[in-house]
Amino acid sequence: MKQGYILLEDRLHGEYKEAFSRVSLYSNTNLIGIDTDSELMMELLDSMLMAQSEGRPVTDVVGTDIQAFCKNFFSEYKTKDRFVDFLKAIYRISWILLVFGVVDWVFPNEEGTTFSNIGSVVIGAACGIVLNLIIYILIRPFVQKNNRIKPSVYNVFFAIVLVVFIVLAIIISGRYAIRVPRFVALLIPGLYILIFMIVQAGRNYKKYGSVKQPKQERISFMSGIFASIEHELPQDLLKEFINENEKRQKKGQEPMTEEEFLQKSDEQYCYRKRGFINSILLSVVALVPIAIIGITNDFDNISQFCIFVTIMLVLDGFLFSISRKSAKVSCHAYENMRKTLKEEGLTLEEYVNM
Repeated sequence: MKQGYILLEDRLHGEYKEAFSRVSLYSNTNLIGIDTDSELMMELLDSMLMAQSEGRPVTDVVGTDIQAFCKNFFSEYKTKDRFVDFLKAIYRISWILLVFGVVDWVFPNEEGTTFSNIGSVVIGAACGIVLNLIIYILIRPFVQKNNRIKPSVYNVFFAIVLVVFIVLAIIISGRYAIRVPRFVALLIPGLYILIFMIVQAGRNYKKYGSVKQPKQERISFMSGIFASIEHELPQDLLKEFINENEKRQKKGQEPMTEEEFLQKSDEQYCYRKRGFINSILLSVVALVPIAIIGITNDFDNISQFCIFVTIMLVLDGFLFSISRKSAKVSCHAYENMRKTLKEEGLTLEEYVNM
């Protein structure tokens, strides 16, 4: 799973980017848990960004021995933490099993059967465990002994191996079915999810005085996306402005001034207009599949159709929420940029290089 810090990593340059990538590689090959990795890597990113802005060398942050830094940096991640992360992984798999169970109950592949096939989920999880063992037992020692291996090379290698395991899981799950009674497919993951949530609420209350983890303690993937939008918007506008004038030059037309370009962009980054357009598009995305599937598929009864419509509307509502927030963030970032340009008399290029 990609964390929020990955979206902000592009702010690092040169030796800082290289050092950050090597620490990330150490985390990946040592199978550091998602939550621990996200928290520590975000802390490291903040430290590096501050040192980079102050013009200090990267050795002020990570020292001269990157391997020694990594060992010390992740030294608090013990066997107990790995066990907790294993339970969290089962929690996530339980959600997948529960969703598959509900879908199979609402839309059974075979009429009259009381069994659900959970083979694809179980086999997929087993392949994931084998892949992690290969990384930790075989690949990790090799990577740590060979500092010349670049993180980008490892990422390509991992992507290839991951694809191989996905194909293998699909082939095996296609040949072998794991059938369990439907009530078992719903009951066991449902009970595990409930117990896990109760225990997690108790841990949060003990640590934070609340059953929910405080927002400032959580690192959101979506918040990383929105922060990336704010950072990259001026750069994208500058590239668009340069490309527009290059096209005009090839056509023998007068170049567009920066103010003309920004006035044209004002309409594009009007929040009300973007919100209206997004609402129309997402409504079409939701209603067209509902209409097509409703016409072409035979539902046993009206309740099955209503459940299907509800699922589609919930998914569309989730997409609409993300789209609305994204539009709000980008329009707000654009307004702040325009305000700064006017107040300080900066050009778009000067603003980007601030």
